[in-house]
Amino acid sequence: AEHDAVPLTEEGLHEAAGEDDLKLVDSIEIAFTGFTHLARDALQSCRRLTHLGLVHNALRILPPLHAVAGTLTKLEISHQLLAHMRGLGEMPALRELILNNNAIARIEGLQGCHR
Repeated sequence: AEHDAVPLTEEGLHEAAGEDDLKLVDSIEIAFTGFTHLARDALQSCRRLTHLGLVHNALRILPPLHAVAGTLTKLEISHQLLAHMRGLGEMPALRELILNNNAIARIEGLQGCHR
């Protein structure tokens, strides 16, 4: 239900990173917050982000990662409510993908990832 949606915003990323300027952050880990999705522009300022860890939240869909698609080398989205993954081929720098403890039935777009 839409009323249960809890977005992770840019402000939440500031708190998690412990840094006022997200342009300087290369790693963010967020756990046990209960957010269901990433706000559309939450990662917009994260120009150097190489590692994004989202663990033990309530994500149902892969968040929009366009803003960090060119820099992200490690993506951990574990202990979520994900049923499918798509759009991974749009992340050419991605080297490590961790999806433990989800209910993923289908992964699309891996052919575009680095081998």
